[in-house]
Amino acid sequence: MVKPRLLITLLCAIALIACATAGKAPSPEEKLIYFYSIFNAQYEDYLSMAKMENLTEGQKSVMRFKKPVLETLMVLLPICDEQVKMGVPSIETEQQIYDYLNKLQGVVPLN
Repeated sequence: MVKPRLLITLLCAIALIACATAGKAPSPEEKLIYFYSIFNAQYEDYLSMAKMENLTEGQKSVMRFKKPVLETLMVLLPICDEQVKMGVPSIETEQQIYDYLNKLQGVVPLN
């Protein structure tokens, strides 16, 4: 089940990125904003599930899957942030972040 606040956050982030990048490639700063917006929404969803008392087995499975992905992103995002600040964004780091974000967005509880 998608939380309304999560959905609104995602839609706002997508709209912001779409408006900012219409007709041009996104800047490293815009990509970073996008990365953090998706990460924050997924992290908030994880925390809200962690507070629930009666999780289904499917929800528990999602949480077990999300935890290491979120932990990895907690390392990668500051690295990417620093690279952008220094003016040398890494295509490899960006691709890793995209890959992990795609993993998070593709996971759906079975029960």
